[in-house]
Amino acid sequence: MRRLLIAAPWVTASGAACYALSQWRRLPNTMAVTFYLGRVSGWQSKQTFIPMALALMFGILTLFTALLSTPTRIRVRDGALSDPEEDRRRILHILLVAHDMIGGLLLPLSLIHVVTKNL
Repeated sequence: MRRLLIAAPWVTASGAACYALSQWRRLPNTMAVTFYLGRVSGWQSKQTFIPMALALMFGILTLFTALLSTPTRIRVRDGALSDPEEDRRRILHILLVAHDMIGGLLLPLSLIHVVTKNL
């Protein structure tokens, strides 16, 4: 189950990346990239935004995946907290939720949102 939860965000991020790249020709050269209360508040060229968004999304996924793939490398000092093993387990659960929410939902949906708003 843990492997599935680690792999799932990679699928959604890849889908979002494919969607953004498939719309490349239809996107304007200058894209609206930030919105505040439904109004555009920031602009960027598509040659800058798309690569940076993909690098951010896949960079964060790589970082979380690396941390979750080697749970024994997460060190908790003895005596610092109540039970080091239980604390390590809690930290891993927090990392897994962050991995799934940020890398699997927030960043891919944000990329799709910006691309769709600019079509």
